[in-house]
Amino acid sequence: MSIRTLLVDDYASNRKFPRILLKTVPGVEVVGEAEDGRMALLLVRRLRPDVVIMDVGMPAMNGVEATRWITTVFPDVKVIAFASRAERSMVREMFEAGASGILLKGCGLVEIVSAIKAAVAGRCLA
Repeated sequence: MSIRTLLVDDYASNRKFPRILLKTVPGVEVVGEAEDGRMALLLVRRLRPDVVIMDVGMPAMNGVEATRWITTVFPDVKVIAFASRAERSMVREMFEAGASGILLKGCGLVEIVSAIKAAVAGRCLA
């Protein structure tokens, strides 16, 4: 069974790299992409991914708000923060909202897959 993953970032180029990398990983499937938090909520409701890789700063609805909603309404869906830099306040807000981990943009395949597998296994990855 594949780990169903949703990529959320307001820049298509930031979604493209993880999507291309994850296509090479058996057992992980990118089921959708969203460009803001509101679209992410609609896709989570429709697609029921196992994991959401969520940009923190987006228009319309930021990653903290979207993460809080997702983890409240769909507690089985794991959210991994996707950030340009790991600012202490942002990391704290994302974990308080229910995120299971954090990835820095530009990280490699090993880090992405490790974070996804840790989240699905119920482990927190900081």
